[in-house]
Amino acid sequence: MNIDPAYLNILRQIYTRLKDSNINWVVTGSFGFALQNVPVTPQDIDLQTNEAGAYEIECLLSKYVTRNVAFSTAENIRSHFGALTIDGIKVEIMGYQAYLKLGRIEKAQMLQKVLQDRDTSMPSITLNLQS
Repeated sequence: MNIDPAYLNILRQIYTRLKDSNINWVVTGSFGFALQNVPVTPQDIDLQTNEAGAYEIECLLSKYVTRNVAFSTAENIRSHFGALTIDGIKVEIMGYQAYLKLGRIEKAQMLQKVLQDRDTSMPSITLNLQS
Protein backbone atom coordinates (compact mmCIF):
# COMPACT_ATOMS: atom_id res chain seq x y z
CA MET A 1 0.00 0.00 0.00
CA ASN A 2 1.54 3.29 -1.11
CA ILE A 3 -0.58 5.98 0.59
CA ASP A 4 0.67 9.31 1.85
CA PRO A 5 0.93 8.90 5.65
CA ALA A 6 -0.85 12.26 6.08
CA TYR A 7 -4.04 10.68 4.72
CA LEU A 8 -3.79 7.79 7.15
CA ASN A 9 -3.24 10.23 10.00
CA ILE A 10 -6.38 12.15 9.03
CA LEU A 11 -8.34 8.90 8.83
CA ARG A 12 -7.18 8.10 12.38
CA GLN A 13 -8.34 11.55 13.54
CA ILE A 14 -11.74 11.06 11.91
CA TYR A 15 -12.06 7.57 13.37
CA THR A 16 -11.18 8.83 16.85
CA ARG A 17 -13.93 11.47 16.69
CA LEU A 18 -16.59 9.18 15.20
CA LYS A 19 -15.89 5.79 16.82
CA ASP A 20 -18.19 6.35 19.81
CA SER A 21 -21.04 7.79 17.74
CA ASN A 22 -23.90 5.86 16.18
CA ILE A 23 -23.04 7.17 12.71
CA ASN A 24 -22.75 4.62 9.94
CA TRP A 25 -20.01 5.89 7.67
CA VAL A 26 -17.56 4.55 5.14
CA VAL A 27 -14.53 5.83 3.26
CA THR A 28 -15.21 5.88 -0.48
CA GLY A 29 -13.75 7.44 -3.59
CA SER A 30 -10.11 7.30 -4.56
CA PHE A 31 -8.87 7.09 -0.96
CA GLY A 32 -11.15 4.12 -0.34
CA PHE A 33 -9.77 2.48 -3.48
CA ALA A 34 -6.17 3.23 -2.43
CA LEU A 35 -6.87 1.54 0.92
CA GLN A 36 -7.76 -1.56 -1.11
CA ASN A 37 -4.48 -1.41 -3.07
CA VAL A 38 -6.05 -0.02 -6.23
CA PRO A 39 -3.34 2.02 -7.97
CA VAL A 40 -4.84 5.50 -7.61
CA THR A 41 -3.53 8.66 -5.97
CA PRO A 42 -6.15 10.23 -3.70
CA GLN A 43 -6.67 13.97 -3.84
CA ASP A 44 -9.13 14.02 -0.93
CA ILE A 45 -10.99 11.77 1.50
CA ASP A 46 -14.65 10.99 0.81
CA LEU A 47 -16.90 10.01 3.71
CA GLN A 48 -20.24 8.52 2.82
CA THR A 49 -23.13 8.34 5.23
CA ASN A 50 -26.86 9.01 5.37
CA GLU A 51 -28.53 12.41 5.74
CA ALA A 52 -28.53 12.48 9.55
CA GLY A 53 -24.97 11.15 9.64
CA ALA A 54 -23.72 13.95 7.38
CA TYR A 55 -24.99 16.59 9.78
CA GLU A 56 -23.68 14.70 12.80
CA ILE A 57 -20.20 14.34 11.25
CA GLU A 58 -20.28 18.07 10.53
CA CYS A 59 -21.07 18.71 14.20
CA LEU A 60 -18.42 16.33 15.58
CA LEU A 61 -15.74 17.74 13.27
CA SER A 62 -17.04 21.32 13.33
CA LYS A 63 -13.64 22.96 13.81
CA TYR A 64 -12.62 21.68 10.35
CA VAL A 65 -15.75 22.71 8.40
CA THR A 66 -15.06 24.68 5.22
CA ARG A 67 -18.48 24.09 3.65
CA ASN A 68 -21.54 23.45 5.79
CA VAL A 69 -23.54 20.33 5.00
CA ALA A 70 -26.58 21.19 2.91
CA PHE A 71 -28.75 19.49 0.35
CA SER A 72 -27.07 19.84 -3.02
CA THR A 73 -28.00 18.82 -6.52
CA ALA A 74 -25.46 18.42 -9.29
CA GLU A 75 -25.89 16.96 -12.75
CA ASN A 76 -26.11 13.33 -11.61
CA ILE A 77 -25.98 13.60 -7.81
CA ARG A 78 -28.47 14.56 -5.13
CA SER A 79 -26.89 14.55 -1.69
CA HIS A 80 -26.44 16.28 1.61
CA PHE A 81 -22.93 17.51 0.97
CA GLY A 82 -20.31 19.31 3.04
CA ALA A 83 -16.56 19.68 3.23
CA LEU A 84 -13.83 19.79 5.84
CA THR A 85 -10.15 20.61 5.68
CA ILE A 86 -7.97 18.70 8.12
CA ASP A 87 -4.24 19.41 8.09
CA GLY A 88 -4.57 20.86 4.59
CA ILE A 89 -6.39 17.85 3.10
CA LYS A 90 -9.97 18.11 1.86
CA VAL A 91 -12.53 15.74 3.37
CA GLU A 92 -15.93 15.55 1.68
CA ILE A 93 -19.07 14.39 3.47
CA MET A 94 -21.69 13.07 1.07
CA GLY A 95 -24.39 10.64 0.06
CA TYR A 96 -23.92 7.79 -2.40
CA GLN A 97 -21.98 8.24 -5.63
CA ALA A 98 -21.53 5.77 -8.40
CA TYR A 99 -18.79 6.31 -10.96
CA LEU A 100 -20.83 5.00 -13.87
CA LYS A 101 -23.80 7.20 -13.01
CA LEU A 102 -21.47 10.19 -12.82
CA GLY A 103 -20.19 9.53 -16.31
CA ARG A 104 -16.75 8.49 -15.03
CA ILE A 105 -16.54 5.62 -17.47
CA GLU A 106 -12.73 5.47 -17.57
CA LYS A 107 -12.52 5.23 -13.76
CA ALA A 108 -15.20 2.54 -13.69
CA GLN A 109 -13.41 0.54 -16.40
CA MET A 110 -10.07 0.79 -14.56
CA LEU A 111 -11.69 -0.42 -11.34
CA GLN A 112 -13.42 -3.27 -13.13
CA LYS A 113 -10.08 -4.39 -14.61
CA VAL A 114 -8.35 -4.24 -11.22
CA LEU A 115 -11.09 -6.32 -9.65
CA GLN A 116 -11.02 -8.87 -12.49
CA ASP A 117 -7.21 -9.18 -12.27
CA ARG A 118 -7.14 -9.44 -8.50
CA ASP A 119 -6.62 -12.83 -6.91
CA THR A 120 -9.80 -13.60 -4.96
CA SER A 121 -7.75 -15.32 -2.26
CA MET A 122 -5.92 -12.07 -1.50
CA PRO A 123 -6.35 -11.16 2.17
CA SER A 124 -8.23 -8.01 3.00
CA ILE A 125 -6.38 -4.98 4.35
CA THR A 126 -6.82 -4.12 8.00
CA LEU A 127 -5.73 -0.73 9.26
CA ASN A 128 -4.96 -0.15 12.90
CA LEU A 129 -6.75 3.16 13.40
CA GLN A 130 -6.47 3.10 17.16
CA SER A 131 -2.74 3.84 17.35
